[in-house]
Amino acid sequence: MSGKKNLVTDSAESTKSDSSVCSANNAEKAGGENRVAPGARFVLGQVYEMQDVDGAVYRYDVTEGIRIARMRGEVLDFCPRDFGITAEHIRARYPDIDEAYAHTTDLSRPLLFVLHPKPEEATAILIDGWHRLFRAVTEGGETLPAWALTREEAEQIRLPPGEIPEETVGDGEGKTVASAPWRFAPGRLCVTPGAGAALVLNPANSAARFLSRHLTGDWGDLCPDDRTGNERALKEGTRILSSYRLRTGEEIWIITEADRSATTILLPEEY
Repeated sequence: MSGKKNLVTDSAESTKSDSSVCSANNAEKAGGENRVAPGARFVLGQVYEMQDVDGAVYRYDVTEGIRIARMRGEVLDFCPRDFGITAEHIRARYPDIDEAYAHTTDLSRPLLFVLHPKPEEATAILIDGWHRLFRAVTEGGETLPAWALTREEAEQIRLPPGEIPEETVGDGEGKTVASAPWRFAPGRLCVTPGAGAALVLNPANSAARFLSRHLTGDWGDLCPDDRTGNERALKEGTRILSSYRLRTGEEIWIITEADRSATTILLPEEY
């Protein structure tokens, strides 16, 4: 990475899980009706959490960070040796690393760094790619591809503090948590093609943030009657719908099915 930075890794945690694809057939309502458009995919793949030396906890939506980095397209060369990173260094800061799994990871997949949220800290935080980094340093790899988000981009993917629920989902490398206590389980997490395209055009509007609001009972731009209906749905086990507006003015809906088998982000016209 240009302009060498220290790698901040103290007290950071990360685990692995498998990637998945969500199809329309996986998100049927109770009663068999299916309103999830073909081509739906997982959203909110993983969230990375670290605790700073002063006790402050930071959480980042890694999936959204990867999306932003891909849109920008700039890939840097990162040489672990230039920063004095060794296997022992990684083990000390990540004692639960799965070394066998690490040696199966894809080294062509870029690491993801963000700048430390404190402007006075001239450091970069690795939020995705611990297993790939371990493989590279143990196998003698010279360089790894890497994305580095700007501080502004990092702020876009920072999640507010909150309790970690028991229900989690994930793909790739990283511990997956919610940004606040969930009031209900989401089931499979999907986004329709139209909603996905709208979110790409609104990079400041993280899908994870809207999903977090939905799961924690912030129903967005609903009328009082619909808000009351959602509260009743929580007790009676019926479908829950939230509505949010993007910065462009475009509306998106989030629907959790009555049997809690799936939660889908979609445009109203895709319903």
